[in-house]
Amino acid sequence: VHSAVPGKADYRHVAIIGWQKPFMALVVVAIAGLVGVMAASSAAGIHYLTSAKTHISKANVDGFMTALNEADRFGPASFADPNVHRAGLYIDLMDNPLKLFEPEEKENLFHQAIDLLDHAEKLNPAWAEIDYKRGRLYDIIGEDIATGSQDKAVQSWQTALNKNPMHFRARLALASRHIRQGKVEDSYDILERGLHYPHPPQITKQYKTLMNDLSKLVAVKRGYQQTKETETDSP
Repeated sequence: VHSAVPGKADYRHVAIIGWQKPFMALVVVAIAGLVGVMAASSAAGIHYLTSAKTHISKANVDGFMTALNEADRFGPASFADPNVHRAGLYIDLMDNPLKLFEPEEKENLFHQAIDLLDHAEKLNPAWAEIDYKRGRLYDIIGEDIATGSQDKAVQSWQTALNKNPMHFRARLALASRHIRQGKVEDSYDILERGLHYPHPPQITKQYKTLMNDLSKLVAVKRGYQQTKETETDSP
């Protein structure tokens, strides 16, 4: 992907061969909400991002990419949205169980997504969505491609929450990662802190449901720790 605007990043080209496109269409149908509610600082940017949303809802990968390129071309130099949404598409494709890409292709997509997110962060360093997507990227990539990727995923999601404590997807992702690491107390505490912020009812319900599922495990672990401390204090 190459930018025609001076001062914008010049990204490595990612070639997607013909046989992969039908599988990509299946993936993008499932992620039709990828673009979501988009804000832009110019009418042209809004127009092309809206066009990108229409293309992705119809599983039109080529149209999606073309519209994002046009948004990048006609938007102002500080317009980070196309970079973030394009990176999000690459991440969703890599996270697909159909294994669309060979290891070398996957590594190329990984570096492309990192480049996009890094450039977007320079344009809008306060946007938590960039850190959330970077966390997802590190979470799905192997240690053979990115050393320390799992720690970097946790750090990215924590950074997203530091920037925006109401970013519920980063909170859920971080809580899930802690569960997989056996850190049920940390997961519970992260979800509990999320209740202090105004969220839509369905998000609050999701937090509480997960906390309820974790509560028994947390109680057992804390009870065990108290028993060990009592035994240590006993003469």
